[in-house]
Amino acid sequence: MIDGINNQNSQVDAASGSNRFGPGVFNTTSIELVFAQLQMELSKDNKELAREKINQIKADQEVQKQFTDYVVQLRNLINGKKDDDEVKDSKVAGLVIQMNTFLSQNGFDTLSLSGCPKVKDINLAIQSLQNMQETVGSSVQQEMLLIQDMMSKVSSYSQGAASAVNKAGDTLTAILR
Repeated sequence: MIDGINNQNSQVDAASGSNRFGPGVFNTTSIELVFAQLQMELSKDNKELAREKINQIKADQEVQKQFTDYVVQLRNLINGKKDDDEVKDSKVAGLVIQMNTFLSQNGFDTLSLSGCPKVKDINLAIQSLQNMQETVGSSVQQEMLLIQDMMSKVSSYSQGAASAVNKAGDTLTAILR
């Protein structure tokens, strides 16, 4: 969708005689063409914001994937054990350090598992990880809604600019007759 709007933006820029990188951006006195340029600037701003949100969603999805990986690893450690059983696996300490580093780097509270935790403690840690993952998932859904809104604005601004350029062209044609 963004590429299609890029093509439309180029057509409006060419028709309005704009030069975004140098003097004379508004080198015409036509109100319609000035309005078209304004619409294109708004369109470009919204498109850039949408790209930033898309990159944030990609990063959040990587965080969600890591949460899933940690949950799977913890479940494998307690598979077939009872709540009061201690988990005496050499992998626990390393996994806890790895998880807590990941959590602190991503702004989450760390888990308090140490030594030989009981299965019920690991189950609480799993629940905490799943809650954190749901928080990230909710954020992703909100970001997607914002992207939809921004892309709608991009389309609307681009159409408004194209309409203004067409109107300016009709005005010039009428004057030339």
